[in-house]
Amino acid sequence: MRIMIKKSIVLISMLFIFVSAFSQNIYQDVVYLKNGSIIRGMIIEQIPSQSLKIETADSNLFVFQMNEIEKITKEITKSEVKEIIPQTEYMKSGYRGFIEMGNGLDFGLLYKIKVHTVHGYQFNPYLSLGIGTGIDFYSKRDNLFIPVFANIRVNFIDYKVTPYVSTDFGYSFSGKYDNIGGLYFNTAIGLSFKTSRKTAINISSSFDLQYCELKGDYYYPNYDYNNRILSFNFGFSF
Repeated sequence: MRIMIKKSIVLISMLFIFVSAFSQNIYQDVVYLKNGSIIRGMIIEQIPSQSLKIETADSNLFVFQMNEIEKITKEITKSEVKEIIPQTEYMKSGYRGFIEMGNGLDFGLLYKIKVHTVHGYQFNPYLSLGIGTGIDFYSKRDNLFIPVFANIRVNFIDYKVTPYVSTDFGYSFSGKYDNIGGLYFNTAIGLSFKTSRKTAINISSSFDLQYCELKGDYYYPNYDYNNRILSFNFGFSF
């Protein structure tokens, strides 16, 4: 069991590192000078309140005093991104559906398998809202939950490979007579690989939180317990 937990943590860590590296590669430093000039590249040295050194894509080095600089920003390098992940005419708005399967572990002996589906509306390339449901099986007490939840999903960019975050919030109904369902929460970070104008393959890591209550009897009161799970997920968008 410890080995499975370690593998899950490693997979989640690798996904976070990949998303972070991907985001860094598509951004560049941009220096706006007070004389109206704009220099794009990578800042390789910066002395606070004194000077700044920036290297451009063609390996030219520029050094500026801080009193010459209007502002410093990070901006998407669209030309470079198109070479890595060519942009095409992806769906901008309309109906959006998701199917996702996942499994994960907590830091004890609890194992979870889930199958979820979400259906809703994509307002623009970056935001979609939907309503979802599914089946969650927990090895602890062989419990089965049916969650019903609202979903919000945010894409960071509009390209073939898109980092995204997704959050679910709702209520789960228990499938066992001696359990009472409760609030359900999930937040995920992942990558979407677009395969056509409307379809995509998604991978993500997530944190799932399930509140539940074990029914008591004449001698024992009801007992509250929470399931906290780190999951690795695979799914499709359509």
